Amino acid sequence: MNQIEIWNGIITRKPIRCGTFRSAKALNREIEAFIKNWNNDCKPFRWTATAEEILGRVRAITARMEALLCAAEIDDVARQAA
Repeated sequence: MNQIEIWNGIITRKPIRCGTFRSAKALNREIEAFIKNWNNDCKPFRWTATAEEILGRVRAITARMEALLCAAEIDDVARQAA
């Protein structure tokens, strides 16, 4: 998950926030061009988290999602977020 989040952050910071787009097609073309250029000089991401750290985060997120899905009303969600 960390590598995907890093990649999404790079795409958001570079082509998306730096540009103005008249349509979804224009945005899509810009992202595709960015990826093609990135792949010309790509470098691997360094994996810094241990498997146990990642699994711990996934377990925490899963538990939170389950609690939110079981909430009956918006007040339940607000209490869980606090």
